[in-house]
Amino acid sequence: MRKREDVMADGSDLWLSLNKVCGKKVVDVQGYVTGEFGEDCAVFKMHKIVFDDESEVFCEGEHDLPYLTGVEVEDLLEKDEDDE
Repeated sequence: MRKREDVMADGSDLWLSLNKVCGKKVVDVQGYVTGEFGEDCAVFKMHKIVFDDESEVFCEGEHDLPYLTGVEVEDLLEKDEDDE
């Protein structure tokens, strides 16, 4: 089982590295640009992330809370002390 410390982004004690979580290198982030928040506010909406082995995971969620599907992270879920 992985530990959170093993997948932390270099130099961070808060953020995880997607490369380390997936054990692959991200080679592209694909999406599209929308002006849904006004013409002066173009936003790049992520659709999918492509890895060096040509596998991909898809981004879902709302504009302020995107998430990825197809990434196994259950073992990294922080648990409350009450849950243990």
